[in-house]
Amino acid sequence: SLFVPLTAGIYWKRANTVGTILAMILGLVVWIFCIQLETEYPPSIYGLIASGLGMVVGSSFRKSQKVI
Repeated sequence: SLFVPLTAGIYWKRANTVGTILAMILGLVVWIFCIQLETEYPPSIYGLIASGLGMVVGSSFRKSQKVI
């Protein structure tokens, strides 16, 4: 749940705080959920995908800047 926010923060200019926090939370929750379900693929793969989606969705919410 930390790999995506770290790499996005380094290489992706649109990454922001909302995307980072959402990516960490979604990655962790999905990873724990998949451990409980004993999925066919490793739970870390599902956590990585959920973390990436959280980063993209969370980073799309930017604060609009007021023009004075």
